[in-house]
Amino acid sequence: MGTVLPQAVPGFRLFGRFIERDAFVGLHLCDRRDLRTRALYEAAAQAMIEEWARIFGNIPPLRSTDLDAYLSGNYVDVDDL
Repeated sequence: MGTVLPQAVPGFRLFGRFIERDAFVGLHLCDRRDLRTRALYEAAAQAMIEEWARIFGNIPPLRSTDLDAYLSGNYVDVDDL
């Protein structure tokens, strides 16, 4: 049995990747209530990765450990709050 995550706040989770700076491609929209276990969340993430490969083939997503590589302009890193 998978790990049960805390009760999800109603809403949606959009899975996707950045293809370039300031360009996010949303590929898989899920009701958060459908992501109530780690296994379900990981399955949704994997579905998005497979959809990326189907649509973009060998074009890799943007990868960086620096938020400035993904976003220009003003933003707030909520992990710093």
